[in-house]
Amino acid sequence: MTILRNGLRFPAWDQHFGTPSSGCEDVREYQVEKYNRCLEHVTERRLAIDVGAHVGLWTRRMARDFDFVIAIEANPDNLECLKANLDGVENVDIVQAAAWNRDDAMLGVEGRREADVSPGSVQGRSAADVSGGEVRTVRIDTAYAMWNRYPCDFVKLDIQGAALRALKGARKTLETHVAVVV
Repeated sequence: MTILRNGLRFPAWDQHFGTPSSGCEDVREYQVEKYNRCLEHVTERRLAIDVGAHVGLWTRRMARDFDFVIAIEANPDNLECLKANLDGVENVDIVQAAAWNRDDAMLGVEGRREADVSPGSVQGRSAADVSGGEVRTVRIDTAYAMWNRYPCDFVKLDIQGAALRALKGARKTLETHVAVVV
């Protein structure tokens, strides 16, 4: 089940965004200053990768500012909202997977109703150890290789504790391209 906040879809259980505690009443403005500060360091805007895309708050901005965007999201509820929030946006490819240091592993995902279901939250536990099913892993290098018509200029990671493993899976991309990583 999803809900609408300021014209954007969110999982019904996600109570962080658009509340006084989030520091942002209008979810469309969430972290916009942080995003703009990051862009100050990006010299070209050809391809961006949004790792932990959530429901697409940063992805939507990236789609306006970059020629192409790869959005990687593991949580099935977030993914449903991400697709709805990007309906009609032509320059974004969505990858349903968890960014990790190897391809095609299966990680257990804690219950779908939890906001933190990134690979960092499961700590490599098997699906038998958790209740929310499994999610396929992908290296950022692999996701990028599928769409490498542009050099990678920007990578955003928001994956609660899994960033180091995800960056290990981005080694070739980062060695080949001068990308800003946040």
